[in-house]
Amino acid sequence: MITQSDIKTIFLAVVQFLVAALFCCATFGLYIYSAQHTIAAETWIEVGQETLLAASALLFLICAPRFKAIEGGLWLIGGFFVTLLIRELDAWSDMLFHGCWKYMAAIWLCALTAIIYKRNAGKSVVPGLVHFIRHRAWYVMLFGVVLLLVYSRLYGMKCLWELYAADQCAGWRNIKSFSEEAAELLAYMLIFWASSIYVFDLLRKKSQALAR
Repeated sequence: MITQSDIKTIFLAVVQFLVAALFCCATFGLYIYSAQHTIAAETWIEVGQETLLAASALLFLICAPRFKAIEGGLWLIGGFFVTLLIRELDAWSDMLFHGCWKYMAAIWLCALTAIIYKRNAGKSVVPGLVHFIRHRAWYVMLFGVVLLLVYSRLYGMKCLWELYAADQCAGWRNIKSFSEEAAELLAYMLIFWASSIYVFDLLRKKSQALAR
């Protein structure tokens, strides 16, 4: 027998599909805008990547103090994304001096360690990580991080593009850069999607528990 809960589940799935589709359509507009409007140091596609990454980090960092049992894990995940963001912003930090991002990342990791220690959240690091891994958002996050750190790097290797495109297209380097950035943007979209699903599910369950 079909229940109201079943109908609600299917409706939410349709809404999620439409939201995801809108995200994909928005990337097309971003690609066009980025090609027509240049900025110093990076492209608007990279700005989009950094925005999604910053939003993902903030979701975990803001949520962490609200869940003591898994706080350490949430700090660690959010801290990981902040470290990635610092690396992504290297084009700007290099204006200070080359390799500046490494020192900024080291300072942030020291600060993150201090925060976890001061809040006595060290014991909740492993429970927090386990809680996230057991959540359905983990599989989306896993694919997004692998796409970002492994696939996009292999996909962007110069030797691969020289093998397939060097003799066929004079502008293959521009196409390579765009394709690599597009792959990374997809990865950041998946990371943001997984972060949103997980954090909002945590908040929803907490509000339901308080309402009882």
